[in-house]
Amino acid sequence: MKKLFFVMALMAGLIVVACSDSKKSAATEQGDENKVENAETASSGTNAPQQPQVDPEELKAVMELVKAEMVNIPTDELTIILDSTVMTMKQAMPLETGLGMKMTDIEYVDGQVTYFIVCDEKVVDMAELEADTKDMTMEDFFAPEDTQAALFRLLCNRTQTNVVFKYVGSESGKEHEIKFESETL
Repeated sequence: MKKLFFVMALMAGLIVVACSDSKKSAATEQGDENKVENAETASSGTNAPQQPQVDPEELKAVMELVKAEMVNIPTDELTIILDSTVMTMKQAMPLETGLGMKMTDIEYVDGQVTYFIVCDEKVVDMAELEADTKDMTMEDFFAPEDTQAALFRLLCNRTQTNVVFKYVGSESGKEHEIKFESETL
């Protein structure tokens, strides 16, 4: 049970850091100083968890430990962790992902995590998006050195959970999905 709480705490901490960083970078991309200041305040305010300064090498070592320990955690407990992770990520929505796209929701249903992304069709051509994403891999979405993403992918793999990115055109409602089977994560 101690291992379960350790993994949950690590996931929650990584997600809080990533979500606050995403909001800050989206505001910076848009050049909105008020949003940047608000994102900084939200990530360092009195009610927000404080972000510890972690050495990247130390974090990698912890991730290796978690991967090794995860093998010993029953799948049903890992499913609870995955569900909690998605619920935490959901609280950070919507997230501006840049380039005319906004992640509006995430859900975990029936062995599948789905990211919902609304595309501003004044900026994004849905037909072009479909063609451009035809041969994408998971690494195109999550950098291999991103420890949060690595742990999330490992959780999905161990719980046999697929990951789907669902893009929806803001005006046409046209949809495009990219699906990754759990075995490929």
